[in-house]
Amino acid sequence: MIDNHKISNDKRLPLLGLAICSLVFVLASLAGVYVFFSPATPIAALIIEPKVFDFGTVSEGQYSTSFTLKNNLRRPISILHAVGSCSCTTVSFRETLIPPGKSVMMTCILDTTGKSGRFQSSLIVGYVLEDVSIIDEETTVKPSYVTIDLRATVKSEIQRVHSNAHSTVVNSQ
Repeated sequence: MIDNHKISNDKRLPLLGLAICSLVFVLASLAGVYVFFSPATPIAALIIEPKVFDFGTVSEGQYSTSFTLKNNLRRPISILHAVGSCSCTTVSFRETLIPPGKSVMMTCILDTTGKSGRFQSSLIVGYVLEDVSIIDEETTVKPSYVTIDLRATVKSEIQRVHSNAHSTVVNSQ
């Protein structure tokens, strides 16, 4: 005798397998579309080392440090400007065009004259992802920016004299 119940279950099994395979395919396709169209983590075009520089404890005066600006792309980067967040910070660099995969040096001078205590400033570097020397005057470029943080603790002249006098007394005992 033939079991009708068993035959109907056997007919449903391939349909169930097909439904599961279809569902897996749809979910995998949606995941692929999400990965393809979702924003990827952007590659940093201009890498600056160090990103933060602490001059440490200093007296009033001028202090200099250098930064490396590296082009992390396969096309040139043009440095448009580099400015300090206050008049006590000046920046200089020789090359404004950084070829792909190459680096240039940028020098920063911090003038702590008239400052005391904890001090913080920043450098703002504006750049574009092209060689601006080949762009005509009518072309508008929109720069990107990278910030470098500068820190120092500035001892005033009075603090420095007091500190030296205290260390002289301690050393003579």
